[in-house]
Amino acid sequence: MDSSGNFIIKAKYPVSAQDTANGIKKLVDLIISQEKENREKIDLPKIENLRVSIDYEEFDDPKNGIKSYLIKKHLKAGTEPETAKVWTIVFQNQKEIDIETFLDLSGDMDLQVTKLLSQHAMRQNKKMDKNLLDQGLGLYYLAADGKTLDPKKFHGDGYLFASNLQNFVVEDSGFTFYFDSGAIAPNSEGVQKIHLTREQLKPFLRP
Repeated sequence: MDSSGNFIIKAKYPVSAQDTANGIKKLVDLIISQEKENREKIDLPKIENLRVSIDYEEFDDPKNGIKSYLIKKHLKAGTEPETAKVWTIVFQNQKEIDIETFLDLSGDMDLQVTKLLSQHAMRQNKKMDKNLLDQGLGLYYLAADGKTLDPKKFHGDGYLFASNLQNFVVEDSGFTFYFDSGAIAPNSEGVQKIHLTREQLKPFLRP
């Protein structure tokens, strides 16, 4: 725990035999460092009971020797609603791996997987607002052809749909993708997750 006046940080994180490069500790240290820098930029006396807590969940895919960790940062400032941000770290054979270890995202594959996420999010959470979901996933900015960006909606060089897939964990049942609170649903709904089975992802799985 690190405390300075009305600003308190509490962190809990795992120590994993798979994490030979201490990637988890480095990530948590970076999160804490960034929070301290952020606090220096604001007037702390105007914020009561500022609390940051970091915790984690772990997931196993023993058949493939994969261990995944979900790191969550919760921030509570006074009477404001809590916000949460997520990171994931996935290990196999004592190496940190990313989603492209499993999925072929060449061409427009990242867009196709994003569309799959949208479809299954609506099925898995009946309260999900499709407009907010598709804005968060970037699908809202597509033109009528469903492939290119509509310049009237999106003012930029391009949209990285692969960014929707960066926070994931692996289990026997498949892949679960995680999103910060407020990213694809109202902040009050908290961290969101969308699960896709290996069968659902079969067209994109690497051999």
